[in-house]
Amino acid sequence: MMRGKANYISLMAIYLIDILMFNIAILLCWIPEWWPHSGKANTILANWLIADLAYLISLQLTPIELHHRETTPAHVIKNVSVVAIIFGLLNDAILGMAHYTTPGFWRTLTIIGVVWGVVVVGRLTLRECIKRIRLKGFDPIRTVFVGYGFQASKVASTMSQRWRGYQLMGIFTNGDENGLMTKEQLLAPNRKNMTVLGKLDDTMKWVQQNEVDELYIALGNQYDEWLSPLLRLCEQRMIRVFYIPQSHATLKRQTYPVEFGESMVFAQYREPLLNLSNRIYKRIFDFVVSLLFVVLVFWWVYLIVALITKITMPGPVLFRQLRTGYNGRNFYCLKFRSMKVNKDADKLQATRGDERITRWGHFMRHTSIDELPQFLNVLKGDMSLVGPRPHMLSHTDYYSTEISDYMVRHFVKPGITGWAQTHGARGETKTIEDMARRVELDIWYIEHWSFWLDLQIMVKTVKNVLVGEEEAF
Repeated sequence: MMRGKANYISLMAIYLIDILMFNIAILLCWIPEWWPHSGKANTILANWLIADLAYLISLQLTPIELHHRETTPAHVIKNVSVVAIIFGLLNDAILGMAHYTTPGFWRTLTIIGVVWGVVVVGRLTLRECIKRIRLKGFDPIRTVFVGYGFQASKVASTMSQRWRGYQLMGIFTNGDENGLMTKEQLLAPNRKNMTVLGKLDDTMKWVQQNEVDELYIALGNQYDEWLSPLLRLCEQRMIRVFYIPQSHATLKRQTYPVEFGESMVFAQYREPLLNLSNRIYKRIFDFVVSLLFVVLVFWWVYLIVALITKITMPGPVLFRQLRTGYNGRNFYCLKFRSMKVNKDADKLQATRGDERITRWGHFMRHTSIDELPQFLNVLKGDMSLVGPRPHMLSHTDYYSTEISDYMVRHFVKPGITGWAQTHGARGETKTIEDMARRVELDIWYIEHWSFWLDLQIMVKTVKNVLVGEEEAF
């Protein structure tokens, strides 16, 4: 798993270097004329572009997985083999459909072999670079174990291979929670890699005082009651929780198995967007759509809104408000100002019949025009087109203490629209139950994300805007 902006940039660099290596392979095929062409510049360019297109399509079918902490050289060779074969077949098919000369069977095999060799070398070299960077402590995943046992020792042993990028901070154990062996016996195989941070009852205080990214629980179901406040704390602090098999019975919600070396752990939430390839696709889609919207639509909408706003009420056209975003980081969310300038704008949410909202502001809110500046937030990368709606900081402070899994909704970027908004959870939240329902819908979206789900939500949002929504005020 890779997280954060630095990791996003790293994966983009991996893809760019991989495509560069592919083009080097094509150049090596071109020099001895294994690739037939007429010698004309336009034909050469067309053939080259077709080759790149075929390779990019192949990558969508078998993506690069160098960033995965479990990737081995065997995985690299297997993936490149599949990509090279798909590329060869696609390239010949596209050349044929475009009425260009195809390389023929034997030359195609030669080209596939050259592509395979160059890309394998490139990816294995990149893998070694990634390992060295991780060995230097770049972007570590800070992990803690609660409880211990045989399966937990296997997971810890896998983590202790430093190139994977895990910072194994230590364990909390009484030594006898599994009723099998003493603490000394439990730690004997991994004594050099493990630090005993304290007993089980010390866990809560330590986690509150230290930065932790992931927490692995290896306790039996007799610890159900004891675990409840710890799980609540992890959700509030956005710590991802994994359950080593003997402890999954403590959960009150469905868990999802995740392979970890030769072992299996159970994640408390399914997160398709932890897959960096999915995040890349989502970000590219967000960027392209928001850029087109800003260039083609937003500028003239802004001029119209600015003119009417200046005529109808004093103050700025745009309203900037700090809201809680991805991974709990705050950002300035943009809106067209629909209210009179007031001191409670950052404290009180809009209500039906709110006197602060002007007639022009009411129209913008009812038609969702006031949300259009958030396409700039999407372009910048603070938001996505689809995701949980970002909330005011005051809401985050309040509801994160009242709803245990409230902060989980920040595992993904906030969106202009979302699953909750298209299922009736829009507008004022009058009770904690209203917000709890919205949170549950947001978590459902996080666990079931797909590109097609995003498209479905966007289509339904457009439909709701055209038809009008009762909760939009």
